[in-house]
Amino acid sequence: MTSVNQEKNKRDLSLSELSRYLGVNKNRVLKKIRQENINLIEKEGSLFCSLQDLDKIVKIFISPQKIAQITKKMLDDYGSLFKRLS
Repeated sequence: MTSVNQEKNKRDLSLSELSRYLGVNKNRVLKKIRQENINLIEKEGSLFCSLQDLDKIVKIFISPQKIAQITKKMLDDYGSLFKRLS
């Protein structure tokens, strides 16, 4: 028997959620996912992506360099915030 927590961990993202999070048109997301041969799950007539594949999908749209830039900026911003609060 599967516990409630295990069911929550198996949650999938809809194509609409993916496009909103990535800031990219839904059709573009679908096209790129199909080009990369990432499997989608069909439920009740809608397409979903497994959370296990989320990392692969993010890397399609955001380069490692851009992720590093975003991370550095966030650390810089929060670092100065923590200094002001202490």
